[in-house]
Amino acid sequence: MTQPTPAPRSWDETLRQAFAQPREAARRFAQHTRTPAEAWALLDHLHAAADEAVQHAPRRREHACAPGCFFCCFLWTDALPLEVLRIADYLQRTASPGDLAEVRRRLRARLAAPLGERPCGLLTAEGRCAVYAIRPLTCRGFHSFSKDACQASFERRATGPTAALDEPLHMLVASMQGGVERGLAEHGFESGWVELNEALLHALERPVSVTSWLNQEPIFPWLSQ
Repeated sequence: MTQPTPAPRSWDETLRQAFAQPREAARRFAQHTRTPAEAWALLDHLHAAADEAVQHAPRRREHACAPGCFFCCFLWTDALPLEVLRIADYLQRTASPGDLAEVRRRLRARLAAPLGERPCGLLTAEGRCAVYAIRPLTCRGFHSFSKDACQASFERRATGPTAALDEPLHMLVASMQGGVERGLAEHGFESGWVELNEALLHALERPVSVTSWLNQEPIFPWLSQ
């Protein structure tokens, strides 16, 4: 006797699960002895889930995003404090002093210019993300159906997403972001949203470490203001 095919989940239930599962992952993380490696593993788990969502997006084949297309890198970029700390740790361990100084220079230039006029400070001269493998969830969930639409938004200095954004995918990954943010905040970790360039410059110029974050010390003072 064949088993009946399970009914597909509703969209509301899909979003609920996308929020609940990262929240639960954050709860499990908080209940154990925490190390930087475990913090990075939590992010790896979340980033992998977001990447899988992208790969299984119903209109994945229609995405126009490709290497060398970086119009979205001129937009505001939200990130979790833990994501920023990981990027800072990576740059401090792997970049030469000269390259690190150049990243800081680009970050300052981005922050000194009106939004939309300067790209993210992590965009290299070759038009590539310097930390692509560990880029934030915000970047992972941002996909467009039209390069021309993105270019048009860039040319008129739009500060929000292009009309060609894959909105269901963006909502799905945003739910994942919201879940882990809530879960970390509920267990006393500094959470909330920071702008990637501003927070990364803060982390590189202090410098601060993930160990302080694991000890539940405030890293980004404006989050508690």
